[in-house]
Amino acid sequence: MPPETIGGRYEVQREIGRGGMGAVYLCHDRLLGREVAAKQLGGLPGESTPHLARALREARTSAALSHPNVVSIYDAVEEGRHVWLVMEYLPSRTLSQLTREEGPLTPARAAHVGAQIADGLAAAHDRGTVHRDVKPGNVLVGDGDLAKISDFGIARSVDDETLTQTGMVTGTPMYFSPQLARGLTATPADDVWALGATLYSAVEGEAPWPSQENSLALLVHIAEHAAPEPRQAGPLAPVIRRMMATDPEDRPSMTEVAHELRDLARAAQADAERTAVLPVPPPAPAVPEPATPTRPVAAALALPVRPVEPPPPGPDTGDDGASADRSRRWLLPLLGVVAAVLVVVAAAFVAGDLFGGDDGDPAADESDATSAAQRRSEDTPGSTAATNGSTPESTPESDPPPTTESSTDELASTSPEQFVTDYYALLPDDTRGAWALLSDEMQDEVGSYGSYQGFWRTVEAVTVDDTSVDSTDTVTVDLTYTTASGTESETRLITVQDTGDGPQIVGDQVAAS
Repeated sequence: MPPETIGGRYEVQREIGRGGMGAVYLCHDRLLGREVAAKQLGGLPGESTPHLARALREARTSAALSHPNVVSIYDAVEEGRHVWLVMEYLPSRTLSQLTREEGPLTPARAAHVGAQIADGLAAAHDRGTVHRDVKPGNVLVGDGDLAKISDFGIARSVDDETLTQTGMVTGTPMYFSPQLARGLTATPADDVWALGATLYSAVEGEAPWPSQENSLALLVHIAEHAAPEPRQAGPLAPVIRRMMATDPEDRPSMTEVAHELRDLARAAQADAERTAVLPVPPPAPAVPEPATPTRPVAAALALPVRPVEPPPPGPDTGDDGASADRSRRWLLPLLGVVAAVLVVVAAAFVAGDLFGGDDGDPAADESDATSAAQRRSEDTPGSTAATNGSTPESTPESDPPPTTESSTDELASTSPEQFVTDYYALLPDDTRGAWALLSDEMQDEVGSYGSYQGFWRTVEAVTVDDTSVDSTDTVTVDLTYTTASGTESETRLITVQDTGDGPQIVGDQVAAS
């Protein structure tokens, strides 16, 4: 359960998002009388005090950045074992949600959104800060297409010491530059590459790389392949190509990117205004309906059939039999072609009647498959700036290989307490089975199966010491982790709900101490 007040100042009103890092709450700031969003930092099981200290330091560094296209961070509150990030509350959608709900953006609209994000990132670069996790899930789009970049949670100054987490990949691999994929230190050029990949996904409707079995395979693919060519970017394509150049020296600065994108957006707006004043041509005359009803035929098979006409008469040879024979030799093959076309049309139509046809968009299945991978790297839908900032990317990231249904079938009829106990019984050995018990939103927040698997590889054993459940099916579970460095205990709050595919874990956070 959330506290009633955070830091003695922020009154918790309601939950506005939930993910692997815990919940995000809409709060009322008693001191300044405004609405804010509070996000609990740290989320993967077993995170220790040094992790929270790093999150607090990075949050305070990011709070120093003030720009109209950057989500403002107001405060970082340390309470017990928790760090709360207090930030600007902005009703919005992530760019990944926007494209998922409305389809790919036009090049002009993508340039308008991208120019704003480039402005915010250029300001960060001027201060010596690299974002390191630019992706569609961290681009917020509000009313009037006002865009802001969120989640500087893993940003750091260029001269900061490197801080890593064993077994984890910091950032979203799908939008890594080739240099980051090889493990090199992040620079502003890597943010430029990631923004180019983000704009690619906005206009193409899909991430730049195919989903891989795990994060490591994806990193190898990025490091060894040139960026894909955008196909629907129009005038935006040359800018995206330069931003995603393999050599960082060939990429423009973020300030140059902002100028180029702004010029493109303005030119497109001017073209749209000129087009709007052009006279509209009168509608074409309606085609009269046929007198006899006809059965509809698929457009691809509706081939026109012309009446067969005899060939023009040749010179009069006086040999009527030979002339007729020549006509028949010319006519019969043509009739055979026409008959074959009609048979194909009729067969296709009958097959549609017999098997019910396919009313869906052929691209929809591919889109659904891609979005399932993307949801493992995006924010929870309907969230605000705070929500969006708390989640790793809604884009096709690493999914676990297919697993059998035996694990989920065995857990389908258990109580929430037993479900949680059985979930931890799968770990750390059967990460595939355990991953399948997380809801889509939970998988979105963890980011990828590769990251999830990477964490559990650092754990030798996990023991459930005690469980209890409340009326909301939230299970309080006491755990002991065994690692190479010893044992560590913690209490977590696990929320179990029936998502339609059976019971799944929809919430997971560290219990307040």
